[in-house]
Amino acid sequence: TLFESEQVGSPLLSVTPDYYDNGVPKEVDGIAYDQYGNESAYRFWTLHPGANGVANTLIGDSYTVNAENVIHYANIIRPGQHRGLPEIASTLPIFNDLRRFTNAVLAAAETAAEISFLLSTDNPAQDDDGESQSVHLDPGLIVEFCRNSGVALPEGWKATQLKAEQPTSNHSEFVKTKIREASRALSMPMNVALGDSSGYNYASGRLDHQTYFRTIKGERTLIEDTILDDLLASWEELDRLFYPDDYPTDAEIDHEWMWDGFAHVDPLKEANAQNVRLNNSKTTTLADECGMEGKDYMKVIRQRVREECAERRLRKQYGLPETQNNPSGTVNPSGEEGDDKDEE
Repeated sequence: TLFESEQVGSPLLSVTPDYYDNGVPKEVDGIAYDQYGNESAYRFWTLHPGANGVANTLIGDSYTVNAENVIHYANIIRPGQHRGLPEIASTLPIFNDLRRFTNAVLAAAETAAEISFLLSTDNPAQDDDGESQSVHLDPGLIVEFCRNSGVALPEGWKATQLKAEQPTSNHSEFVKTKIREASRALSMPMNVALGDSSGYNYASGRLDHQTYFRTIKGERTLIEDTILDDLLASWEELDRLFYPDDYPTDAEIDHEWMWDGFAHVDPLKEANAQNVRLNNSKTTTLADECGMEGKDYMKVIRQRVREECAERRLRKQYGLPETQNNPSGTVNPSGEEGDDKDEE
């Protein structure tokens, strides 16, 4: 069962800080520890803290679960850290700046749109003798007119429309800069954060994704260590009870987790490089190459054998010649098999 992290916590009034003789805390924010600093139990609220306000946190019912039955998914990167922090927490003020700037731009645009026209005159209201020369209007006076109607202005007065200055030319750059700052906390390229790659070519977009892919790989490793390995160990512990013959020894069975791969910018070059690594330099294995694409190499081999057997059977059935394997395995840009050199 999945639980949000805030459903694990300590009562604010009933639990006081307590430590072992070596300074290790006995409980921190709902997580109990042994004297060596290892998690021993987790305290879960029966109800989510947000379901019943602060009262549930102060006096609400809770229950404890042994740590061996809890998978705590958190990126613990500092000594003495007990709970995880959102990676994007440091960028929250950036979104506040975006909201304020957007509201200011919108308010200015609305103000400009609500004013139909401005009245102005260069003639003085009175001459040197104090006699009125033009119609006098008080500053800030609002004049209402009927829609789709014409109006005659007093002599010396002219009407102009308020020129809208929002959004300014630097508004889009401000938004992009702020989103770039926020996405850096996740090592996310800007075109992914914006959902817009109009300013990218394919090569530059792929280059920006390199750090993003490395971050994803690191996150996958954390998931393997924190979640998947524990689930597999629990499953194997139960499976050993029902099928002991499948486990000749008590040693841990080697395993590897396969994830979806990342598409290469140039599939042809990647295929040739893969062939060099496999056949020439011998610096990789079929399991590694298939694993990078999220495939099981044994499944690939079995499927290729089935297809080759079916192809030979059908060619023989229809009297077609046998196909010849590519001796080098490289693929030319023209799509033909073999080396660039002629063969005799």
